[in-house]
Amino acid sequence: MICVAALAVLLIANVFARTFSLSIHFAEEISRFLVMLITFTGVSYGVRKARHIRMGAFLDAMP
Repeated sequence: MICVAALAVLLIANVFARTFSLSIHFAEEISRFLVMLITFTGVSYGVRKARHIRMGAFLDAMP
């Protein structure tokens, strides 16, 4: 949750900074890192709690 909030604050701050012809140069790199961190943390949490996405609907549709 902290990473999502940090990502939102960083991107909103960058949008406001661009209105004043300034830009946070490292915002894109940090946002990519945070998205990867959120993804891998969520996947590992889902696997640990056995709540990961299953392909049941796809396999049921196969002949």
